[in-house]
Amino acid sequence: MSYNKGENVGWLCLLALLWFCFLPVMAQNQKVVTSGNVTGRVIDQNGDPLVGVSVYVKGSMAGTITDVKGYFEMPSHGKKELKMVFSFIGMKQREMTWKGKSLTVVLEDDLQRIDEVVVTGYQEIDRRKLASSILSVKGDDLKGGEYLSVDKMLQGRLPGVAVINMSSTPGAAPKIRIRGSSSITGNREPVWVVDGIILEESVNISTEELNSPDKVNLIGNAISSLNPEDIDRVDILKDASATAIYGVKAANGVIVVTTKHGKNQKPSINYTTTLGITAPPTYDKMFRMNSADRVDMSIEMQERGLSFGSYKPSDIGYEGALQHLWNKDITYGQFLGQVKALKELNTDWYDLLFRTAFTQQHSISVTGGNDRSDYYLSVGFADNQSVTIGEGLKRYNVLAKVNTKLNKDITLGFKVTGALSQADHPHASVTPYEYAYNTSRAIPVRNAAGDLYYYANDV
Repeated sequence: MSYNKGENVGWLCLLALLWFCFLPVMAQNQKVVTSGNVTGRVIDQNGDPLVGVSVYVKGSMAGTITDVKGYFEMPSHGKKELKMVFSFIGMKQREMTWKGKSLTVVLEDDLQRIDEVVVTGYQEIDRRKLASSILSVKGDDLKGGEYLSVDKMLQGRLPGVAVINMSSTPGAAPKIRIRGSSSITGNREPVWVVDGIILEESVNISTEELNSPDKVNLIGNAISSLNPEDIDRVDILKDASATAIYGVKAANGVIVVTTKHGKNQKPSINYTTTLGITAPPTYDKMFRMNSADRVDMSIEMQERGLSFGSYKPSDIGYEGALQHLWNKDITYGQFLGQVKALKELNTDWYDLLFRTAFTQQHSISVTGGNDRSDYYLSVGFADNQSVTIGEGLKRYNVLAKVNTKLNKDITLGFKVTGALSQADHPHASVTPYEYAYNTSRAIPVRNAAGDLYYYANDV
């Protein structure tokens, strides 16, 4: 058999031409992976890609959705390992750990969620028929965290919803941003709707009167008085079509809360409790001077002529003892004795101003019903101590719901809810943490007579 070199070269050129023609097509089916990013693909049990799957990092606000081919990509922010959560309507939620390699996630059908509905305030609609942008989370998924209020429990639960804690003060409301952080009206807070009723704030102070829209967060809000154990689901309405029923006030989004109701079952009693403990701050991990360091610094400043200047020295600590020596109120021997005592003092201001805080929440509910009527009754108590001594929040809740079906078209509902909160806070001008952090440990708590030590603060 003979070979023609010219024909061989022709065939090779033809194959090369075909390869370069199909190369762009093959490239389109490949997902470009950027180094350092979390990447992967989400498919169903049949291997088909899932579009619009919610992908987010567990416990954070970072998230994204899958594209038309089921791929997703999001920054890892330098992390080498992340716990990822994947959720999709009609599918079971799944968690997987990303360790630097692309993930292939297979979601299984969840028959119990196929007929899931969304509450928009004026209707309950099958989520599969929904055209609006709505995020949902069930009440059971909000539990298990460190917070005792609904608004703070939303933190890290839904992608695109920013929950920012403004203060560690018990009862202080966080900032919630659903549709951006800027507004031409100055008010950026969403509207809260509980069982179809818009919640009005207990303290009716406008943002203009406060001169800052953020100060209202330190007062607390009406939703914080709701017992989290009474929540059945939370739906967040984001776009204009979903919030249209509530008018202009819903420009920042609407959070619709649906509370639990009775069921067609025998009477049942449910009791839940949540306990927590918070350690106070200490000097262990803070690079602060002890008493000897502080006194030695004052001595060096005095010897080098750096102390005081036009500043009036304090009447306490080393400076106070030095003033008494200069005024001949004490002898030099007494002065040395006071300096030695100051070096050994080491007042623990954190121990004096802070404590180990205990948090507890108790809730008991009774539910039941039959074909025509159902009821749900609950009583709750929460005690949220702060690590700051003298600061805390106690809250009492009660909820009663009774529904009676008069006929197939009319249902009569009766609901009573109430809450009582007792909050203890220091004055806004007093910051115990700054006092403990900045106050010299060479200052005693009490004087020689046993009375609390006071010093003049010239204003």
